[in-house]
Amino acid sequence: MRILPKELRNDMKTLIEELIEEKTKEAKTVKEADRLDTTFQAHLYNKINAGKLSHFIEYAEEVCKQGYSKEILDYIKCLQKKKSK
Repeated sequence: MRILPKELRNDMKTLIEELIEEKTKEAKTVKEADRLDTTFQAHLYNKINAGKLSHFIEYAEEVCKQGYSKEILDYIKCLQKKKSK
C-alpha cells in the first residue's frame, strides 16, 4: 500500500480495519458474501470433481445466519442434497 497516496492509504486502512472488526452492517455483509462465494465455488468444484463440501458449508454457516446470505446458503445445501441422491 506504500505506493498509494497517503489519503487513499489511510482510507484503505480504515476500511480494512472495519471489515476485520465487522464494525458496520456493510462489513458484515462483505464477510457473509465472501463465505458464500467460497461455498458456491466449492459447490461447483464438487459438481465437477465429486468432492465433499461439508467443510465449506460449515465454514459459511459460522457467519451466514440470517437474511439473504442464509437463504443462499440453504439453496446451496439443497443443491448438494439433490446431487447426492
